Amino acid sequence: MIKPAHYLLTDWFWHVYLNYILRSDFKEIQYNKDILISQDKALLVLGNHFSWWDGFILFRLNELYFHKRLHLMMLEDQLSKNSFLRYAGAYSINRQGRKILESLNYTSTLLENPDNLVIIFPQGKIESMHAPYIHFEKGIKRVIDQCRKEVQVVFSTALIDYCAHRKPTLHFYLKEYTYQPSCTLEEIERAYNLHYQEALRRQRLTYSA
Repeated sequence: MIKPAHYLLTDWFWHVYLNYILRSDFKEIQYNKDILISQDKALLVLGNHFSWWDGFILFRLNELYFHKRLHLMMLEDQLSKNSFLRYAGAYSINRQGRKILESLNYTSTLLENPDNLVIIFPQGKIESMHAPYIHFEKGIKRVIDQCRKEVQVVFSTALIDYCAHRKPTLHFYLKEYTYQPSCTLEEIERAYNLHYQEALRRQRLTYSA
């Protein structure tokens, strides 16, 4: 697998570069701030995967709100084509055979460090942000269960709207999820989709006036 490579110089580059392109392409970024981010637990963010932007915008949200060392799971063939992303914290997963276990085990190890943030897009592929339901790929539950320390889990839904502006406003809807070892993958998926539907409802209300 391809592992991330964090360096002070590349962290500085991504900070400057992403600030520039996000300001150039988005009117503003909005997010709710009612979640207390634990300093004693690693943070696992499960988000919808609707665009090329997703990893970059969560990189920026981490700077604004989470304040952790970012790690982002990507498909190995995509990261191989864009290997520079490993310097932003990306690492690979290969879903063929037993290769997937190496990435899942590595993710669990990352989540044992309370300074770390791990971002996973459970869909496993880019889909429209208007998709009626988010289906989870397998592996999320294994990652949390084999971690030897408690993990803070946050659901994230990112949505955009233009309305009367040239640039879109990016909205993050965040919700903390209380994970129980007895829950199933299907239960986590349903809980995420309840949050996802609520985010869509709130987005419609925001722009219905």
